[in-house]
Amino acid sequence: MYVFIPLLFISGKKMVEMRNCLDKTDNFQVTCVKPNDFSVQNLYLGENSLRKLGLKIGDVVLIKKSLICRIFLHKVKDIIGIILENGTFKDDNLYPSIYLNKQIQILNNDNIKRLELDTAESISVTLIVNRNKDKIDIDSEIICDILYNVFIVDNCTINVENHLTSKLYNLSAIHIKTKCSDNEKCFKVTRKTEIKIDKIFTTQYISCMMSNVQVPPLAGVDKIYENIKWNIEQRSQHILICGPTGGGKTCLVSNLSANLNLPLLTVDCSDMGTNLQPFDDAFSLAREICKENVENPGVIVLLKNVDAAGGGGAGKKGIHQLQGVSRIQRIFDEIKPSDNIIIIGTTSQPASVHNNLRRPGRFGLEIFLKVPTEDERLAMIGSILKHANINYIPKDVQKEIAISTRGFLAADLALLINRIKIAGSADWSAIQQCIDQTIPSGLKLGLGWVNFEKVSWDSIGGMEEVKHKLTRAIDWPIRKPESFKRLGIKPSKGVLLYGPPGCGKTRLVRAVASNTGATLLSVSGAEIFSPYVGDSERAVVELFRQARLGAPTILFIDEIDTLVSSRESGDRQKTASTHKVLSALLTEMDGIGSKEQDSIATGQVLVVGATNRPGSLDSALTRPGRLDTLLYIPPPDLPTRIKILETYLKKVPHSDLNIPLIAEKCDHFSGADLENLIKESVLYLLSKEGLDSPELRIDHVLAVLEDYRPSLTNLQLEEYESLQFS
Repeated sequence: MYVFIPLLFISGKKMVEMRNCLDKTDNFQVTCVKPNDFSVQNLYLGENSLRKLGLKIGDVVLIKKSLICRIFLHKVKDIIGIILENGTFKDDNLYPSIYLNKQIQILNNDNIKRLELDTAESISVTLIVNRNKDKIDIDSEIICDILYNVFIVDNCTINVENHLTSKLYNLSAIHIKTKCSDNEKCFKVTRKTEIKIDKIFTTQYISCMMSNVQVPPLAGVDKIYENIKWNIEQRSQHILICGPTGGGKTCLVSNLSANLNLPLLTVDCSDMGTNLQPFDDAFSLAREICKENVENPGVIVLLKNVDAAGGGGAGKKGIHQLQGVSRIQRIFDEIKPSDNIIIIGTTSQPASVHNNLRRPGRFGLEIFLKVPTEDERLAMIGSILKHANINYIPKDVQKEIAISTRGFLAADLALLINRIKIAGSADWSAIQQCIDQTIPSGLKLGLGWVNFEKVSWDSIGGMEEVKHKLTRAIDWPIRKPESFKRLGIKPSKGVLLYGPPGCGKTRLVRAVASNTGATLLSVSGAEIFSPYVGDSERAVVELFRQARLGAPTILFIDEIDTLVSSRESGDRQKTASTHKVLSALLTEMDGIGSKEQDSIATGQVLVVGATNRPGSLDSALTRPGRLDTLLYIPPPDLPTRIKILETYLKKVPHSDLNIPLIAEKCDHFSGADLENLIKESVLYLLSKEGLDSPELRIDHVLAVLEDYRPSLTNLQLEEYESLQFS
């Protein structure tokens, strides 16, 4: 497909966009329909340049697969190439005129091609006019007069806005189809050429179709795509698309608009609080387009961020928001089925959309675009790689990327692929580094912090039984959910780790998250708690929503006893403030807070709580169906202390260290105590023997042990052992 561009200085990107737009459908679409000058298709070359390119005067050539010109001789022998504007040429404007566009800086055999010239016997044309097409009275003879002696190829576009005859009929551009699809042939329109007018479109219609140019495909959402497409074709109801920010809502609508050949008008509802005029103008333009183009199947009006209509935002019902909502309601009620206007709204906070808009006759259909699954991510990765012209990443590596990007949205994957492209390597270590640098959008803001530290089981000495129980409670449900489904049981919803401080509860959670591949969202109970009424409950709801966006997610709540203490506590003021927080936490764990009609995040979340005071927790939290797996993390016994010491001493140069002897003398030592013991022993070595001391010896450790006191006592251990959980 070829496009005649009158301007010398239109960028190569604009040319590519125009060609892509023409390739979209059988209908005529063009990116730019209002240039300033009219090209006479004359290419001037010097004598030496003609000889070098193997051309001669009078040849018709195709330049960069975009522009067709006839060769004329220029007096400057080595001139590269110029196109005359309106048949004139000025020497003082020579060099700006040399470049046909930014992509064609030097003409050579690769970007200039001679065409075989013939006379066009018959052509069919599609006209683009600047005003209502019903008022245009134009026939084939007038078109023949405009195109007389113009060079054409099959499926090309000619801009004729500055032609004198075109101005009389408000004609802007002509799209031409011939009966010959041979790309090597060029035709000239003569008085004998038979011309048939197929269709007439307005420039307003074309400008709306511009938004469909070069829309990147959104893979992995085939079912949602077909559902929306069917509803648009049936004109059954207007649609509200809900999904997290960066999930591809706008891209999905743009793809639908392009594939269905429907003009797309976009309005951002975030601006309606201060100015409603763009909103009214968009719908006025939509009605005008439908009225002027009777053959057009309809117009899509995209309302972005419907929840922010009027600028009120979530939870606010100010006068500006009410005005915005009222204006949207009025538009809905005024639209008739014969108007052929389809309204599609998008939101990342469906619960904040006004209830008056979420009913039949308005947004009667709600589509939820959720966090993509592994298969959907794999399809998106393949589509993005293809769109970015990256072909050096094999299929098995793409599969690994999909597995390693749990919780990533479409925008996150696009950013990741861009970083991989910049890195320019298909090596997995380089790709893994790009993945580690890309934080999922849903986890960038809000409570807690995302832990990407990789912790292996080997870095935790001993505690084999605890590791097995954690794997059974956390790793199996995430990695092998089909096994639980096949046997007809539901996996554990939560795990409570309790035990003395410093015994490795937090590190165990990090290790199981690293080996599972799940997202670890860590938060402290004190971080959630707020002295202001309602803030703590809202924080709990937001925390779970954030965790579902990165699903599968391990939500680790450290010091959970500070957040939800027992309701039987005698402190009435404290009990009253924790009742609502506990209720919010239990509601979210039971899944009531993630109902689909109000939440776009419904992924798998497994709650892991840690506490040093298990007796202060409310019994409703530790019953089956909530934190139903209770694991006591005891202080390390002798074999565990030996393994912990061996783990810590792997990186410490030492000799003649009797590790079993040291472990025997470390009774009532926690894992943190053992780590601190090795650190203090190394500091003792440096202080006694200087900073150049080569290695650690057992006498250094024993010297530190004489004054070191363990953090655990018999009374503490007796209290933990006396606790009984059912």
